[in-house]
Formats: sequence, structure tokens, C-alpha cells
Amino acid sequence: MHVISKKTLREFWERYSDSQTPLRRWFKLITKNSFGNFTELRAVFLSVDFVDNFAVFNIGGNKY
Repeated sequence: MHVISKKTLREFWERYSDSQTPLRRWFKLITKNSFGNFTELRAVFLSVDFVDNFAVFNIGGNKY
């Protein structure tokens, strides 16, 4: 899994402060794990979907 930019996440949570905790939690899980396939990713993130070759995550109860 490759996170394009933590800076973009930080800018977002500075604008929407209630997103900071779920985004930090998501970022920590993504960067600390190595997912070999979608099944492994879904085992950690139950609500992740695969759309047009991208993993789409439900952040903050699907608010973000």
C-alpha cells in the first residue's frame, strides 16, 4: 500500500478537526502493515472497497 501524501491528510484534518483521529488511526494501520492482496486488506479494514484499481476506505463512519 502506498500513501501518496501524509501532508494532504494533515491539511485535511487541520480543516476538519474531527477527521484527525480516524485519519491518524488509518494512516498508522496502513503504514505498519504489508498487505499482499485485497483479502488481507479487507481483513483489517472491513469496509474497504476496490473501485477502478483503487482501494476506497470508509473513514470516520463513512463521513470521510
